[in-house]
Amino acid sequence: MKAGHSLQGVAFLDTNVLHFVDTFLHYSSTERLNLASDHDKRALEMSLTRMEDQALRRSIRSGMKTIDWLMSRNLQVVYSPVSELELISGRVRGAALLNAAREGIPDRMWTRVSDADVQRRVAVDELRAVGARVLDMSKQLDALGISTLRADERASDVWALARSLAELVYLSPNDGIIYAGALYVQAEYLITSDEYLRTTVNGIRGSDRTRFREARRQLQNMADNVLFGETTEVTLPAAVAPARLGNSSST
Repeated sequence: MKAGHSLQGVAFLDTNVLHFVDTFLHYSSTERLNLASDHDKRALEMSLTRMEDQALRRSIRSGMKTIDWLMSRNLQVVYSPVSELELISGRVRGAALLNAAREGIPDRMWTRVSDADVQRRVAVDELRAVGARVLDMSKQLDALGISTLRADERASDVWALARSLAELVYLSPNDGIIYAGALYVQAEYLITSDEYLRTTVNGIRGSDRTRFREARRQLQNMADNVLFGETTEVTLPAAVAPARLGNSSST
């Protein structure tokens, strides 16, 4: 683990999982639920069983399981600034689409909502509200006893490692940056709902397939040179799926 981190374990969250966690926290706050109260937890479960929006229910449950799992292992949380930007961007676009729906735009226009349309349809106060909600997440996690570490990564180091990763395995640009960030802070876990990312990360960590074995060997050398210097062994995180987090022993 990099200097400045305690001996407490670290879990790195990808963007989708960060969204699930935030959705759960926001819903709990809106419903004024005390997550330390067994009574309120039962009330939450009853509320979810009556919820008609299945996608929202799945997101809330995934966020709840993630937080329970983090607390059961006393893990600190880290996430990439890229994920914060993705969340803000996605939610601003979502706000623009809601505003367009209220306007009643014709069907043919839905496929042509450009960046300029998003800018035009979202007011400054909506932009600020979206950003404030994302930034407030760390305070909400801290209130639950889950400490959040600001990614102290030097951007040049993470980008260098992400570029090197691109020569070893295929990951989307954002996933490559997220995995590089997890390697930089030497996280024990990368929590992700993305099956391909999970398979790739776990393959690099322990698969005997030639491609993954070679990636693991080269990654060790690159990480030593790019990031850690005197470190003798790089921590390769285990990728964990939120759907399995109900069992604290599962990875």
